[in-house]
Amino acid sequence: MKEYAKKALIYILVAVGAYGIMLLFLVLSAKVSKDSIQENMEESAAYLCEDVVYPYYEGEGKEIKHSCIDRYADSILLNIVYNFESDNSLKSVMISSYYYDDYMNENQNLYKAVFNGLEKNKQYLRYWHGSAGIMRIFHTFMSIKQIYIWHGVLLTLLFVVLAFLLVRVHCAIYAVLFGISLLVVSIWYVPFSVEYTWPFLCMFFFSILAVILVDKGKDQHIGILFMLSGMVTIFLDFLTTETVSLLIPLMLTLVVRRKRKESSGVSIGKRNNGIKEDIIYSVKSVILWGIGYIGMWLMKWITAAIVLGENVMPYITEHIEERMAGELGDMSLLSYIMMAIKRNITCLIPLDYGLTGAIIAGLLVVVMIYIMYVYHKKIIDWKYIILLFALGLVPIIRIIILRNHSVLHCFFVHRALVASVFAFFISAVEIIEIKKKNNRH
Repeated sequence: MKEYAKKALIYILVAVGAYGIMLLFLVLSAKVSKDSIQENMEESAAYLCEDVVYPYYEGEGKEIKHSCIDRYADSILLNIVYNFESDNSLKSVMISSYYYDDYMNENQNLYKAVFNGLEKNKQYLRYWHGSAGIMRIFHTFMSIKQIYIWHGVLLTLLFVVLAFLLVRVHCAIYAVLFGISLLVVSIWYVPFSVEYTWPFLCMFFFSILAVILVDKGKDQHIGILFMLSGMVTIFLDFLTTETVSLLIPLMLTLVVRRKRKESSGVSIGKRNNGIKEDIIYSVKSVILWGIGYIGMWLMKWITAAIVLGENVMPYITEHIEERMAGELGDMSLLSYIMMAIKRNITCLIPLDYGLTGAIIAGLLVVVMIYIMYVYHKKIIDWKYIILLFALGLVPIIRIIILRNHSVLHCFFVHRALVASVFAFFISAVEIIEIKKKNNRH
């Protein structure tokens, strides 16, 4: 009992410490003077007004394309960044206000705020907007265009590091399959919208740490890692593809753990019997990530209520209800859910290329099923595959629950399905017999 109490205390202390560090960072970022960011903010505002707020959003017949660059959200974020008050930093970061005119697009609102000095008049309290702190600091020495380029370089470097680590632990096939999974969700769009970037940066960062810890046999620290992943994700994210920072690190640790058992000489039968351990490990990781994510979000609302001295829930509950089940025409609940799922799945490559893409996707699936049927292993761990299937369903469940959000924002929400695609690929590797070459000298 004392051991559990000690572990619980450690988790609480880590969570409180992480909360304090992130809050302090956000407050200190607001202390950066507006004069020091003025020049780069002007450059950013002008750049975001060079095109429409959703470049590549509409094609022929006004159909939504598989993706676009979301300058709408980036404009709001920079508007919040610009309106932080250095002399009233705690209150300003809690309420996260910005200039808004209903008759203009958000990039134009940002332009007016930066060039005309128009006062903020709209709050955006429901999120932490931790990324605003990073953007305020970045804008002391670079503009949004340069930040996009930096994010592209950073994401590439993180993928290379993660792939290297996987190759080093004899999981090269998973590095390749993860790379393919990223291509399926059009990863190349991610660096060019700040809104898209944060969950993927969290995903890569925590995946790298998780693989290192598991490889070194320090699995006991993974729980804290997943809790911190949830906390950092909600601190930075705009509610885009948050589940990637949970599912990708979790699935990678599962394959590395199994590879570690294989390398230690554990037989296939005994490895398959370890599924109970994998399930418990996965459930704990999901719960701890959820505690970190939801707990950190609740702390934003509690902190805001204390700092502002008012009940902030009316600012939040209406938004939650809208994102879960906001009206979208006269349709049944089932039709609404099916629309949300269809819109997001058809954003995946090659399905996003219409009928031709659907035919190609169908052929690929048939070929994959044929290979799995003809070249399957003699002993298949179906329980492990079911576990992967369950993890792959999480983004679908998220799409169903937040159906209004998922329908309207399918052009970025669909990237959460990278975990579903990766889970399918891992399952295929578990089924297919991959013959190894014998090295004879």
